[in-house]
Amino acid sequence: MTNNCGDFFKAVSDKTRKSIFELLESHEMAVGDIAKKLKLTQPNVSHHLNILKKCGCVSSRRDGKSVNYSVNHDEMLCCCKGFFGRFKIKMNKE
Repeated sequence: MTNNCGDFFKAVSDKTRKSIFELLESHEMAVGDIAKKLKLTQPNVSHHLNILKKCGCVSSRRDGKSVNYSVNHDEMLCCCKGFFGRFKIKMNKE
């Protein structure tokens, strides 16, 4: 994951990437399945997933010929804690 929280927040602020997160929140999915659900091209989804992966927001797992993606909760929490910790904002664990 990048140490730059700006890259993290920029990555997660995009409308398409928010939609991808919503899909991945419940379970991991392959690029093709995400593309079908969002009615986007596979290359477009791959592009967005690559951005999310570079900043540590998603993880990938190869399953034969396909690659499945899931939300990387630990890395997201780490970046959020690091960012909000600078402002002495208390984050309660749910």
